[in-house]
Amino acid sequence: MITIFTSVIFFNNFKRPKLTGRCRFGFPCMRRTIIHILILCCITVNAKAQESISADKTSGCDSLVVEFTLDNALSQADYTSIVWSFGDGTQATGVLTVIHTYLRPGVYDVRCQLDGARNIDAPAFISLGETPRADFIFKDTSDSESDLSYYFQAAYFSPVEGMILDYTWVFPDNSEVNDSIAVYSFAEENIYEVSLRVKDNNGCADTILKKIPVSKQLMIPNVFSPNGDEINDYFVVTTSGEYIYSLHIFSPAGLQVYASSSPRIQWDGRTAGGTEAPQGVYFYIIESDDTPVPTELSGFIHLFR
Repeated sequence: MITIFTSVIFFNNFKRPKLTGRCRFGFPCMRRTIIHILILCCITVNAKAQESISADKTSGCDSLVVEFTLDNALSQADYTSIVWSFGDGTQATGVLTVIHTYLRPGVYDVRCQLDGARNIDAPAFISLGETPRADFIFKDTSDSESDLSYYFQAAYFSPVEGMILDYTWVFPDNSEVNDSIAVYSFAEENIYEVSLRVKDNNGCADTILKKIPVSKQLMIPNVFSPNGDEINDYFVVTTSGEYIYSLHIFSPAGLQVYASSSPRIQWDGRTAGGTEAPQGVYFYIIESDDTPVPTELSGFIHLFR
């Protein structure tokens, strides 16, 4: 199409011969026509498309593997040099198709330099997000014995600049809340499962499920079995994570075998020196001056191996 258009312009600029009787039937007119045809046939326009960079994917999460291709290229042997730059400080040479793995979140420019001088650029071509790490805290917001309202807040994950995070809470009645915070009223005291899913606009996502002890007091188990089978291996008292608790474990003889101070109440069945405590009955004390109402709980825990 380009060649025809250019040729028509060239032909129209030629001075047309007058159509005399001789030109109509004589050799001079035929000679001019042949010359015009030869000129038109010799006029060419280089319509080869410019090389460009394409990729099998341009966005994703951690450890994104991308295959780049130089489209509209000549054969590999027709270039004196081929140098890919991926925008993350790394390069590859000598090929028209290359596979590269991005490890760090960010937005990357890509370039392919041909023959040591000509650059084919794809600015802001690759967008890599960091997989969110879902987590949340919760606390009782009720102001009466009958009110079991709890406040939930995502432990904020900082997205890569330009990325948008979506939050989805799922509560025991399968209701959902799409926000970084939520308030939910439980029907009665019990242990419930609540999940939070965090997803960014690249599709990177993470989900966490937590057991929520809904009670006016801490719900404390009375038995655990730290035998390495990954079933009930820890003495765990679920808390909101908002307050500091001190935990003291005593042997049947009254000797303290373990102590901790943390928002997390947990014992793995080992002494403070790291040795396994023998099977038996132990006495615990859980205290906190950090909670709205001071906490002081005690009781017995059965350790089985």
